[in-house]
Amino acid sequence: MNRILVAVALLLLALADPAAAMGGHKGGGNQTENDANKAAAAKKAKEADRAYKEALKKIPDKPQDPWGQLR
Repeated sequence: MNRILVAVALLLLALADPAAAMGGHKGGGNQTENDANKAAAAKKAKEADRAYKEALKKIPDKPQDPWGQLR
């Protein structure tokens, strides 16, 4: 019984350590890097949005009937 209890306790400790690391914190970082990352992310989002809108323009309004000429 003690072995099972020790094994469960070790398992919980092993799982708690990565979970604590994944929690993250809002510690101080280099503000210029954060601003540069935000600017790059915003630029990338704009480019993706523009590409999405261009792709939407290529979709035909009227659906095609692939069997239309065979009927």
